[in-house]
Amino acid sequence: MPCRFLHLLEQDKTSCVFVCKTNRYKSQFLRTPKNNCQESCKALILQIGEFTNFTSIYSTIGFVYNIDTRSGLEIFCEVNLMSKHSLAEKLIQLRTAKGITQEKVAHALSVSGKTISKWETGASDPNLSMLAKLSKYYHVSTDALLGIRQEEKQSTESFMHSQFEGLDRKASVLKAFDIVRAIIPASFKTISNEKDDVNDGVDVLPEKIDKMDRSCISTHEFYDFVVNADDVNIAVMLMRNKADFDWLHQADKQQKITKLFAFLSDTDVLKICAFIHSTACSETFTADYIAKHTQVAEDKATEILDASCEVDLCVKATAHLATGETTVYESFGDGNILSLITLAYEHMCGSKGYNYNFNGRCKMIGGK
Repeated sequence: MPCRFLHLLEQDKTSCVFVCKTNRYKSQFLRTPKNNCQESCKALILQIGEFTNFTSIYSTIGFVYNIDTRSGLEIFCEVNLMSKHSLAEKLIQLRTAKGITQEKVAHALSVSGKTISKWETGASDPNLSMLAKLSKYYHVSTDALLGIRQEEKQSTESFMHSQFEGLDRKASVLKAFDIVRAIIPASFKTISNEKDDVNDGVDVLPEKIDKMDRSCISTHEFYDFVVNADDVNIAVMLMRNKADFDWLHQADKQQKITKLFAFLSDTDVLKICAFIHSTACSETFTADYIAKHTQVAEDKATEILDASCEVDLCVKATAHLATGETTVYESFGDGNILSLITLAYEHMCGSKGYNYNFNGRCKMIGGK
């Protein structure tokens, strides 16, 4: 049967004290910093799980504290008791999947083979320290090892709302940037999986859920713009910087910036950029190949490809063939350049209908 076991006993401005009560064991206490409540309580749950053998959390702990309004708040998780064999079965499954023996696992963890055997038969359970080592050894989370699962997944929208609850304007701006910055390390392992064929023909498109395609917040220190439309899917965030955009006044930087915009200002360049960024284009090619597929004259295609090397869209090398020397170009596409083109399209051709729009003054330079 489910049981409540985490109760907020007291709190001050910096920390909270939880008491953990079960029907079978004495109360346990945990003092945790407010900024680390979730991880600390998760650790406490694992400790209790070592004794009560729980397998699933039915409701996760929500941690939003306000010393004035949230005092006396009861916070709890509901858990199900599980068979002692669940962890044992998981350990067997992970070991056999790796095709290794109990002795090899024992050697890696500096324990005896008998210990591994007892864990896999359910005769005994690994302690917290060994659970952490097993998790690292098998490259799985402790949640996965213990079979903890969240029954009701929180939607992305509701999770994001919870991240901003109680924050003032300044903290909200910093939180928004912090969340976007965290997306890459959080998703890197799965999105950058080399085993995934990126040209497998399957479209990966975000679902359109709003009546309007665009959302925007524009203020002196923060610009956030998202488009979720049939012709454009893009998100851009801009904030002030310590340099105060001083590079806009530096002659050498100005030349490089205008060089890229000048390169993109030719319609034939846009044709070639479109083809280079398509899956139909080989990653190595000649000017003749590009000319045939874009209907751009070969001389003009050569000129554009040489210029593309100067803006780091392509690199080139000389191939020595039996028929003579040939210039070969290589490009895997460039997300920054395709993003610039997409933003230019959106700015000049996009709809002006907004789902959310706070179009304040975007005066980022010179602010304090």
